[in-house]
Amino acid sequence: LYPIGLEYIPVEFDADGKPTAPCVQSARGGSGGLATAKLPGAKPKLMNAKPYLQLLKRIDETYPRNERGDLLIFLSGLNEIMALAEPMREYAKETKRWIILMLHSTLPTEEQDKVF
Repeated sequence: LYPIGLEYIPVEFDADGKPTAPCVQSARGGSGGLATAKLPGAKPKLMNAKPYLQLLKRIDETYPRNERGDLLIFLSGLNEIMALAEPMREYAKETKRWIILMLHSTLPTEEQDKVF
């Protein structure tokens, strides 16, 4: 069995009480920005990709390149998946350490098969 680590990253709130990117309680940080879902006929939904990108960076800083693993991120729907896919793919291209795969019942079977 592989050990599972859990680390709490609290959410910060702005002056209006709206959540902002999480405050990482260590010297490690991250970068990122806002992403919008681009589905035909769907309302664009603004989603902050920064917490997810911080998580990828944190993992990269914690584990050596030769150590392999997986990260599953569960989101509430296809809009959210699509909104995070592009910023995460950009990060993966930059670091050459991640393969970003999406899984949703409405995606083509060929795309879904890549996950398995």
